[in-house]
Amino acid sequence: MKRLFAGILLLVFGAGVACAQTLTVTPSTTTYAASGGTVTLVFQVTYSGSLSALGVQVTAPVGWSYQTIAGPNTPSFAPRGGTTGTLEFAYLNVQPSPVSFSISCAYEAGLTGNRAFTGMVAILRDTVGGGRVDALAPDLVFTLATSGGGGGGG
Repeated sequence: MKRLFAGILLLVFGAGVACAQTLTVTPSTTTYAASGGTVTLVFQVTYSGSLSALGVQVTAPVGWSYQTIAGPNTPSFAPRGGTTGTLEFAYLNVQPSPVSFSISCAYEAGLTGNRAFTGMVAILRDTVGGGRVDALAPDLVFTLATSGGGGGGG
């Protein structure tokens, strides 16, 4: 699936697409604990029109791993629990907008410094004219919680 996703990413941004789109990613917290824990990320893709394809890709920081998926519109394809690095999600049957799901990611004890989820992109293909659009979300940076702070919740 990584080759397919990479091929889609290399395409020129679609011209003449009539879809307005956004990708929003909301974390359960923006801090993490030195003792390890989990964080939940909620993904929401909104768009106009109808889609024939939808994929979401994100790269997890070193020391973090995908665990589970939940929500009202879970993708047809998701990584296996324990997957690290690039996480890819794809829909065979795209639901009407908005599409929303959440993932749980675990992080190991002993991590230090800021950790970022990067490369968050939704790739959408509309059903009219076969155009393609990308919706990008900014990187999510998690910071190590101070000894008196919370974090690590999920």
